[in-house]
Amino acid sequence: MLLGPVAAVSNGRQLALGGPRQRALLALLLLRANEIVSRDRLVEGLWGERAPEGARRSLDSYVSRLRAVLGSDRIVRPSPGYVILVEEGELELAEFRALADRGRIASSRGDAAVAAECFRDALSLWRGAALANVLDEPFASVEADRLEEEKLVAIEERIAADLDLGGGAELVSELEGLVEAHPFREQLVLQLMLALYRSGRQAEALDAYQACRRRLSGELGLEPMPELQELQRRMPEDHLRAEPVYGCRRTEPSSSVASMGDGSDARLCVAARAGRGRLERTRTVRTVDGHHWRPPWPVGIPSRLSRLAISARLLPCARSRRMRATTSGGSVDLRPERARRPRGARGSTVRAAK
Repeated sequence: MLLGPVAAVSNGRQLALGGPRQRALLALLLLRANEIVSRDRLVEGLWGERAPEGARRSLDSYVSRLRAVLGSDRIVRPSPGYVILVEEGELELAEFRALADRGRIASSRGDAAVAAECFRDALSLWRGAALANVLDEPFASVEADRLEEEKLVAIEERIAADLDLGGGAELVSELEGLVEAHPFREQLVLQLMLALYRSGRQAEALDAYQACRRRLSGELGLEPMPELQELQRRMPEDHLRAEPVYGCRRTEPSSSVASMGDGSDARLCVAARAGRGRLERTRTVRTVDGHHWRPPWPVGIPSRLSRLAISARLLPCARSRRMRATTSGGSVDLRPERARRPRGARGSTVRAAK
């Protein structure tokens, strides 16, 4: 279990995993369940770049202790590292991602009610801050940030579905807290504005826009994204109270595709580009099991956790480089700052910008 304090449960009973290093080791393996994690990666994750001389022996000892708790056949050792074997339905992180993907498919089909239910079910799996009891370990802060980003994206998508169902006043309090916690996430501001407007609080909705504009201009030298400006302009139009404005509609793929080249079910297509100031904003479309889906948030907006509003699973992060997709109109910055070209991506339209 990773969506909260690291834990393992068997027959409804929480297992005693031992000290923090053993819990951290379990987290490292579960983050890449059913995949080989090299010994070098495990050593660096547990001890950092300056591992002590006996780190590898200690690693083997921690693995042996985990096997004693989890079962001898749970962790295997193919070269060059270790694999933890997890079956379907055992890891709540995998279940969270599967439910979120179902919600996105439902959203792409226009079924906001099913989408909202899937996102609620996904978010209900969280028990607190990701990796809460191993955050002092060298690997944990980056991995926890990525998981928290996935959670926040799912929250945004759930709220988008609720708004597509006509929600308003009941969302205001939640959105006010989210905007306070993530003041540069413009999609949350847009959702708050609409919820306030539908509650008959148009003046407060416009105040939220102006506060966002001051933050962006004062700290980043940016104007609000076009969607925010358009919503502010359209506030006097009464049909906004019930008009679906988010992602619950089928979209067609763009002609410009950034192929990841790894055979996965995720592609990124450049669908639109709107940006001003120092940052480019790019909206993308992902295909999930063949269904095209336009994310209901802007990509490229800076935040404390990430400059992407999509989860790290869509663009695997590894090195401090930027990704660009070659399109008919030129080269488009896809971000994030840490990305790599996947192995075997021959002829890919993705290239790394220097």
